[in-house]
Amino acid sequence: MNPPSLLILAAGLACALQADAGAGAKRGGDETTRAALEVLVDTCLPCHHPESPDKKAVRDWPDALDLPATLAVEDFVTPGDAEDSLVFLMVLDGDMPPEDWAGVDGSGASLSAEQTEALRNWIDAGAPLPSAEELSVAQRRGEGLLARVLVAESAEVQATQVDETPAMEVTAPLPAPPSFGARLWRLLGHSHASVVHFPIAFIYGAALAELLLLLGIGAAWALPQARRFCLYIAAISSIPAAGMGWIVGETVRAETTLTQHRWLGVSSALMCVVCLWVSEKSVRADAANPWSRRTTWLIFLTATLIAITGHWGGILTYGEAYFEF
Repeated sequence: MNPPSLLILAAGLACALQADAGAGAKRGGDETTRAALEVLVDTCLPCHHPESPDKKAVRDWPDALDLPATLAVEDFVTPGDAEDSLVFLMVLDGDMPPEDWAGVDGSGASLSAEQTEALRNWIDAGAPLPSAEELSVAQRRGEGLLARVLVAESAEVQATQVDETPAMEVTAPLPAPPSFGARLWRLLGHSHASVVHFPIAFIYGAALAELLLLLGIGAAWALPQARRFCLYIAAISSIPAAGMGWIVGETVRAETTLTQHRWLGVSSALMCVVCLWVSEKSVRADAANPWSRRTTWLIFLTATLIAITGHWGGILTYGEAYFEF
């Protein structure tokens, strides 16, 4: 056999082996995707579907079976890295599914080890999209599951409805109204949205005054006194703002975004107090002391931290799509 024929034969054999390996990878990927789809249908779809009454559940993830839309959400699923995917981290942390969800079959909310591993394998494999046939099977499975969920919810509503009998025949005691202390506690938590704007506005005012002073502008406008006033108001108002935010956080379901926002809020409040303390050390010492430089950077650092905290608060309230450009 001449050399050109050998080359052609070798090339053909290499192509055949490559095609066979590709077919094997595709079959493995399909199996991984099918296992992940079963997890999404059984544990995610009952809450994350277009007709869900839970508005919070569909705020960022309106349809658990719409994988292209799911993958388009930034950081929600990072193909090839489950440990960097928010949906997988929330499963590991126990935030999803929520603790108060009993599961479709009543077995509980937590994913089994096999389900968690199936979700991990799918993401680590690059989060491949299902074929049309696989998606059709998953949709039929989801329709049957949602029908069971709706029947269970309907039965629960009927079981909790008050019997339309005359009031004098009702023997079960009516639930007691919340106490004065409980209503006051709830009101304090709901006041977070109004109080939190004080430290935000005044720390920005202090940062603006500091920037103008660094640029040599406004020294004759009493900006040092204005900066000091802003730091006092920011420090004083940040403590109740953080406390009220922590209170209102106790009344909603825990999730990763809420936890980050709460601890960033506490850190911001502490930084406002530290800024005021360092500023006062600078004011009451000589002008050339090192506290002056520390005050400048602390003010800018605190303003940045509060901006990040407010960003997470906006995501928590309005969803990630609210900040899209």
